[in-house]
Amino acid sequence: MFWLLQVLLIFSIPALLGVGLIYLGFRRARKETARLKDPTRWDYVNQAAGYWIVGGLAICFSIFRLISALFG
Repeated sequence: MFWLLQVLLIFSIPALLGVGLIYLGFRRARKETARLKDPTRWDYVNQAAGYWIVGGLAICFSIFRLISALFG
């Protein structure tokens, strides 16, 4: 039982980092588009897309590691 709890805690760290990166992407997009006179949706997405992609990959990696540890 303790092994399972330890695995869940250790393998969820990349997911937490991914959520943090996605949050930072939203903050950066809001900050950068505030400078523009008439920002569009694509300006917003352009500023945050890198953070969102890396954050999403970290979350997917964490999910993969959890599934492979539990069932593999």
